[in-house]
Amino acid sequence: MARPQKPLEEQLSVAEVELQKAKEKVSSWEERIVEIKKQIEDRNMRQAYTLLKQNGVTVEELEELIKKKQQKSKA
Repeated sequence: MARPQKPLEEQLSVAEVELQKAKEKVSSWEERIVEIKKQIEDRNMRQAYTLLKQNGVTVEELEELIKKKQQKSKA
């Protein structure tokens, strides 16, 4: 014999609660992903700055080199 089913209204209520919980988890994970991406970007910037410093290149000099390279590639 089949199990008795819960009324549809009760099933709907349970599903809505579960959906809300899932949305909160997704939101939490999205926030975590944003934070991790920011940490990666910060780490990469620190590493890049360290490499520039080790090679005696200032940020301004690097910007100038990039501008020159972009101008050459446009020509």
